[in-house]
Amino acid sequence: MRTHRRIARPLTAGLAGLVAAAALTAGPALAQNRIICSQPVKPTCVNSDITYEDPQGINRCERDVEHYSQSVEDYLSCLQKKQNAQEEALKQLRKTFRCKANDDVEC
Repeated sequence: MRTHRRIARPLTAGLAGLVAAAALTAGPALAQNRIICSQPVKPTCVNSDITYEDPQGINRCERDVEHYSQSVEDYLSCLQKKQNAQEEALKQLRKTFRCKANDDVEC
């Protein structure tokens, strides 16, 4: 049976944090696959001559740049969480391997 994956819309920082926290509590192997980090898109207004023709354009672009700046911070934080989850999953995998390699029945 084939399952279809939906394309996720970009998550807000708060919702992304909740998803990451839920995934981390579900276990490291699961967490690494559930943390979705959406790379922000640079505002195009910075390189547009039209932006600088009036104060409103400049103000809009400034807001876009500030929003982008916050989005980059959120993205980097998300990547760090994903890295931490991956490291924890690797640690768990090695532990399980050592346990089974030593024929431990408590694995």
